Amino acid sequence: MSNQRLSVVYGIVLAAELGRIPVIPGFILSGVQWSTKDIAANDKSVHMEELYDVDYFKLMLDSVGMEVLDSRDAPPISAYTFVDMNSLQGDLVEALHVHRSVNHMSIGCTLFKLDGLYFSGRNNRILWTALNAMRPNKNIEKTVTAITKKLKSESPNKRFTFVHLRIEDDWVLHCIRWSHIPDGVIRNNCYNNTDTIDLVLEGLNVKNTDPVYVASFWDHVDSGTEKAIMKRLADAGYKVFTSRNFKKVASRDRETNAMVDYEIKYESIYSSFSSVQSDFVRMDLPLLPELEQHMYVLYTQPDVFFNKKVTVSSFSIPLPEVIGMVADPSSPSGVDGSVSLINLPKARKTYTLFKDFVLNHTDCPRFDKGPGVVGAYYEFYGDSVTNDLMEKEFAAKPTNPVELAANVVHFNGPKPHEYWDYVQSGVCPAHLDPNV
Repeated sequence: MSNQRLSVVYGIVLAAELGRIPVIPGFILSGVQWSTKDIAANDKSVHMEELYDVDYFKLMLDSVGMEVLDSRDAPPISAYTFVDMNSLQGDLVEALHVHRSVNHMSIGCTLFKLDGLYFSGRNNRILWTALNAMRPNKNIEKTVTAITKKLKSESPNKRFTFVHLRIEDDWVLHCIRWSHIPDGVIRNNCYNNTDTIDLVLEGLNVKNTDPVYVASFWDHVDSGTEKAIMKRLADAGYKVFTSRNFKKVASRDRETNAMVDYEIKYESIYSSFSSVQSDFVRMDLPLLPELEQHMYVLYTQPDVFFNKKVTVSSFSIPLPEVIGMVADPSSPSGVDGSVSLINLPKARKTYTLFKDFVLNHTDCPRFDKGPGVVGAYYEFYGDSVTNDLMEKEFAAKPTNPVELAANVVHFNGPKPHEYWDYVQSGVCPAHLDPNV
């Protein structure tokens, strides 16, 4: 499913470069590749509306100047001239410009065929708009809502853990082929820790008080493998749910099933461990050699806009003993941890102790004072964090009362391009709460 989504994005960016109008392709529902050959062209495919909200997709791309044509409104396939991309040499865009005189052009799958330089500038906006515009249709959205509601109802904390196990038979065969390519390269990165996923979850301190949703297309999973994994999870005390627990999903084809799982992922608390890593990465700021000669560093998350030039005089005296975060009464932790002023010498001195505290915490990344690195700072450094809070006026959020004097604006939630898309289209992006 992800490859099909990316193929659409590549095709739209390619059309933008060529000055052509892209036609929405069909989507393959089987998604199975049993050999090194491509999926057969006659495999069952359906119109985009079977999975996505087509009207929304077209509307959002129109907001960035890209017209997209529904295949039902396009010329018949007999009107197209097919250009075999495998026969082209060099840069794809330049090679296809040779065919600029062709009125209607048909090409193969564009996935990974474009150089990265084509995804900058205006095309970067087109890329992200296309990805964000592929929101599920109403039927799939209702299914996802019903499943996540059930999963959250099984937890005293109203949350669950999402795990994707790529263990279908075609993937197992792929891993065998991948690891046995006779070129002397060791490839042992395809099927790792899958049969011992319970140990992985325990190693990440995923508690069994919350249910675990395990995503896979179970119709294509070896029954013995499935039973062994489920037994290990059950023995570890995890309450496991799969698509088999929900008839609306279990009866669907593989790609629709993947679409539902994809959307469920965004409702979970551990959809990706990289989100936890990115939260704690600021711990290592004191170790950066580029900061060795500095006393303080202002850390901000990437979704922050600098409204003013920030200097030492922008902060109240005395400066923080260890770390200063912006007071935010609307936040559960009372601070906006996306903006932090860090005392580097003090942070270096306590780095090892703080790191050991975090790594040895039995419920990481949850702490008594709150989740993530902000909770860790509060719990480890104690009153010094509370006493060194910066004024709430230092940073503003679009969801809080306007602070015209704010030094920075933290776009927590909707990002600037999403606000702009809403202004132009009047439609809230699918992954955002419409009440925002």
